[in-house]
Amino acid sequence: MAKKEYNERSVASYVDKQKVKKKLQYIFKTYGVSDVLRNKIHKSLDDSATDAVHVVRCMDCARAEMILDIIGNPRLFCTCWRGNPEVEFDDFCSYGERRENNHG
Repeated sequence: MAKKEYNERSVASYVDKQKVKKKLQYIFKTYGVSDVLRNKIHKSLDDSATDAVHVVRCMDCARAEMILDIIGNPRLFCTCWRGNPEVEFDDFCSYGERRENNHG
């Protein structure tokens, strides 16, 4: 399967670095942090990458099949995996693909 590409801007918004920097400024001013340490912290924050990805929950995945059991309870099965194991509605995996919304 091809590696998925993610919208860098939306993933990066996961951590709002500007808010973190503003809070750090307050801490630096309050506790008298040295310029050297302050610069190292800011550089580290600027250089850090946000390690976050968008996930698709099993309940929204195109590869999941919902089946009603004999008493009418919905059960979700994953067609990605051998044997189509039952999964929870809020589970997710690296193969998830959002199903098309047919409701408008």
